[in-house]
Amino acid sequence: GARTIGELLLLRAAATPAGVFWEEAERRVTWRHLADQARCVARALRSRGFAPGSLIALWSGNRVEYAVLHFGAALAGCVLVHLNARYTAPELAALLSHSDAALLFCDGPRWPTVRQALLQPKAPHPALTGVVCFDAVTEASAQDGLPLLPFAEWLTQGAVAAAQGDS
Repeated sequence: GARTIGELLLLRAAATPAGVFWEEAERRVTWRHLADQARCVARALRSRGFAPGSLIALWSGNRVEYAVLHFGAALAGCVLVHLNARYTAPELAALLSHSDAALLFCDGPRWPTVRQALLQPKAPHPALTGVVCFDAVTEASAQDGLPLLPFAEWLTQGAVAAAQGDS
């Protein structure tokens, strides 16, 4: 029968847990690790109130965290809004204001453009509640108006919240 992309990941991870999903320079990710990380993302999303059908935006280059978020959102039943990596700040601002995405994930190289987009006066983004960055960034400030969290911290907070919700 029909399966979701999240279910297909779990099946692949169960069949070939030590198989290599991603390999680059000094980084190797197995199917098991990808599935474990995707489950963490799904728990983090659910612990923050993201229900099936919730919109999550993703603006990043090709990297393993992109896949982790893709599969994690699928496991949580969220809809991932993939953003064109070549958007300018005004284009990104317009898309965010029309997409109703509640959370935006980005990589460090795109953060300056994300910040410019969020500060655009003509493009409100009322649904957006925060930005999660895969890389550490230092240019964020309280005046930006939205919380910015590093991905690892976001996952850790989500795991803590999920554990508290299970008890």
